[in-house]
Amino acid sequence: MPCSLADVRSAAIDGRAQNAFFKKEQLKKLHETLVENVSQIQDAISSDTGHRLSEVKLEYCLALECVAKCFGAIDPKSSLHDEYAVARSEDAPDAREAVGIIVIEPTTHTFLFSLVSALAPALAAGNCIIVEQTMLKTPRVVLDIISRALDRDIFHVTSKQLSDAEIDHRHIRVLQSGTSNASLGGQIVSQAESRVVAVIERDADLQAAAEAIVRARFSLGGRSPYAPDLVLVNEWVKKKFLTAVTQCAVRFAPDTTETLSKADQHKHGLANKVVEERRCRVISSDGSGLIVDVEDRATFLLQSKVKEACIAVYGIRSMDDAIDIASSHGRHLALYVFTAMPAAAKYIAQFIDTDVAFINQIPVEILFGPANPGGKVLLRTHAERYDATQFSLPSPQYASHTKDGQMLSSLLSDVSSRELRKLEQKAMAPLPEVKRKNWRTIGFFEQGILIGGSLLLTTVITCTVVLCYYTVKFVRPGH
Repeated sequence: MPCSLADVRSAAIDGRAQNAFFKKEQLKKLHETLVENVSQIQDAISSDTGHRLSEVKLEYCLALECVAKCFGAIDPKSSLHDEYAVARSEDAPDAREAVGIIVIEPTTHTFLFSLVSALAPALAAGNCIIVEQTMLKTPRVVLDIISRALDRDIFHVTSKQLSDAEIDHRHIRVLQSGTSNASLGGQIVSQAESRVVAVIERDADLQAAAEAIVRARFSLGGRSPYAPDLVLVNEWVKKKFLTAVTQCAVRFAPDTTETLSKADQHKHGLANKVVEERRCRVISSDGSGLIVDVEDRATFLLQSKVKEACIAVYGIRSMDDAIDIASSHGRHLALYVFTAMPAAAKYIAQFIDTDVAFINQIPVEILFGPANPGGKVLLRTHAERYDATQFSLPSPQYASHTKDGQMLSSLLSDVSSRELRKLEQKAMAPLPEVKRKNWRTIGFFEQGILIGGSLLLTTVITCTVVLCYYTVKFVRPGH
């Protein structure tokens, strides 16, 4: 067994990484080292991914911001005060303790930010870290830089998946690629294979929707887990939307000839597969991605998550049609709704099963990093996927006695107590009646019925008045 793994276990047992000053020092060193090696890191990312320069720089900046935020959240004075609360006969209801060891299996998508988004809060919670390495260039460069920054006893890199027995200490695994192993211990699993759907209603701002869809799907090589896998567009505006998407796609061409060559290889391979299948019509294969009009829902593009720069557009007849189609794919990682009517957005978001819904927007910050872990609310600020509480355990400490506890303690030994009878009567008292207001809010479809009914009634009244007028005019004597 590697000595460094044994050192990490010893450090976790000793709680070496839990001191607030130590945590701040480690995060500061990590930040400084990432800044000192900016060129090497960005060159490695660019070489591995072929991302545009702006995308590489944004990923780098988001990673630094994540470290800085975790650094700023640690207050040694407050931590020391809370640690000795019981010594002052005070309660510490929010006290937490580190898990011990956090095992990170990072995704290859935006590797730097994905790794740091878990690493920084895990360090801030006072844990030791084990990272499983891949063979790409970026991980080797980044992990080597991080190894030089952090204390040797709290950070270890391995090329294989360690068993629970090998770790031999309380730990949590962060699985960013979404592959869960039930035989292993506690896991925080990203929903990496969950699909993302966008719904474009006929009243939507088509230009804004097209720009958002193209930006999400064609940025970062089309590999973001939050890029839309399927775009459902109302048939009335599908042609205009496809035109807008095609125009927007030109702006997302790769920066360099080498990157363009790589993008073309993937794009043409996918386009050939689409043509051979004959279930989609290729609208455009220019720029940095593929745009297709889905004619048959049996196409392979709708059977699994899309991991390339490809926008698949399918025409829908109504909102209910969109809901039925989306529901066939199970629960979604995200839903994007584009419509000018808030009531319509509410209706669609309510009936499409999804972890999160965004109305008339696709936030750029969520395109970086791994898919959000299951069961956790997506934090949009700085594209966060994790926080320190996920890497710590609640360990409250209480020194005071509650009034209810003291009362119950006295009643426990006195069955005939008057206070006990009063407590029983209070507990058995009926709950208040549920009162509903007589009025109700007019829903989306009720509004449509009322508007349609009003138009029909207006037409009938107008026709009746005109008919009566001419009837009287031609029937009156003397005419």
